[in-house]
Amino acid sequence: MFTVIVLIITLSILVFVHEFGHFIAAKWSGIRVDEFAIGMGPKLITLFNDGETEYTIRILPIGGFVRLLGENELEEELSEEEKKRAFSYKSPLVRSFVLTAGIIMNYLLAVVVIAIVFIGLGKPDVNFIVKINDVAPNSPAQEAKLEPDTYIIAFKTPQQKEFNYMKEQDDFINFIDEHKGEKIDLLIQKDLNDDKTREEKTVLARANPPEGQGSIGIEIQTTYTVDYVKLKWWQIPGESIVTSYELAKAILIGFGDMLKQLTQGHVPTDIAGPIGVAKITSDAAREGIFPYLQLLALISINLAIVNILPFPALDGGRLVFVVIEGITGKKVLPKYEGWIHVAGFIILMVLIVIISIYDVGRFF
Repeated sequence: MFTVIVLIITLSILVFVHEFGHFIAAKWSGIRVDEFAIGMGPKLITLFNDGETEYTIRILPIGGFVRLLGENELEEELSEEEKKRAFSYKSPLVRSFVLTAGIIMNYLLAVVVIAIVFIGLGKPDVNFIVKINDVAPNSPAQEAKLEPDTYIIAFKTPQQKEFNYMKEQDDFINFIDEHKGEKIDLLIQKDLNDDKTREEKTVLARANPPEGQGSIGIEIQTTYTVDYVKLKWWQIPGESIVTSYELAKAILIGFGDMLKQLTQGHVPTDIAGPIGVAKITSDAAREGIFPYLQLLALISINLAIVNILPFPALDGGRLVFVVIEGITGKKVLPKYEGWIHVAGFIILMVLIVIISIYDVGRFF
């Protein structure tokens, strides 16, 4: 039950903010908004009507939507007066603004949530470290008395004055590859919670290790620790914007890697559908409000990026048709555009079902 409640709250926040972006942009653009709904499905209650827009609550407490005048040209016959305020009769520039407003709002939500985390906890400072899982017999690691279940915090060559701390996940592996045949100084720590357990050890990075062993002779896994750095109040807006940008860039790179794996016939291990999202968000919520908020910001940026993709049924897909009209001066026939969006929606639903089946096998 807790998982379901967290999922409903999360989706409601994300979709409500997204639709509120469309709502505000439509109002600013002079487009008539016939309904602003909280939730989906049959209408449960009408909260009020401002004379133009009906504000309602729908029976399913997930997300929401806005219904714009003239949004569906196939279903609406409009008078000349109504056409002046209809979405489909506005310029391509105005329609592009309305379509992208939801995406912008999801991104802004992430910036605000990240700022809240920075105020409450500070800015996360991720420190990658290498855990030694095993030491090969008769290896340089054994000679240097490296031990399993200890951590490599930093590394350098004897000629370097300062240790190199890991900024990226593969920094240690790349460093060893670059210095094969040389001695390497390692900063080892036995207890991550106690800096006094640190000590330096020197080990040879073999140029030609035996088969099945690495240059040093250790089995490793990359992990990380997170410290929180307190920010000045005036630093928070800028740092929140920079962090959201870095997250968006990382997500885009992740999308590229995911598509590459899919084209090679591999299902990415870090892909998740509604069931996976429900499990991950509920786990984060159990850890506390700030872990949940961090995840909420990440999902919100994900939603913004997914929606801007030029795929039918998404905002980005609809934007493609508006851009085509802006370039050619001619609209794609509404019935053809409608068919394409329906096809895109069906494909999305099939993908969600497939990923959900995968989620069940992975999480349960």
